[in-house]
Amino acid sequence: MGARLAIAKRLAACLSLLSPDMACKYLAGHARLSTLYGYDAAKRTGPNARWLPRDGKADSLISRDGRIIRARSRAMVRDNPNMGGAIRRMVSNVVFTGIKPQAQLRSKDNKPDSAANNRVEDVWNVWPRLSICGS
Repeated sequence: MGARLAIAKRLAACLSLLSPDMACKYLAGHARLSTLYGYDAAKRTGPNARWLPRDGKADSLISRDGRIIRARSRAMVRDNPNMGGAIRRMVSNVVFTGIKPQAQLRSKDNKPDSAANNRVEDVWNVWPRLSICGS
């Protein structure tokens, strides 16, 4: 959902507290305006005016441009510590152990419930193997 639509829906929710009819009219007007202006991504003005990507099969584009893209990516990681950290985190989450959830359930007396936490974590550890096998 786009940011404009999210804002419009929140504003309509606030308006509906005062007048549901006003909220409906507001959303209808917003829908008319959004169809009038079209998609922002397709506009040929603004910061993306000079961005004209090639359209074609991914394999042919990668075989032709892959070397320069790899070189640019490596330069960005090498020259920018923020980019390097972001790439390391993504690789760690995808290739290595990934994000390991830690259950923090509490009992009625607000103390950590280790038995329940262990059961939840055991189920969580079994789930990825089930989804990979197609079960």
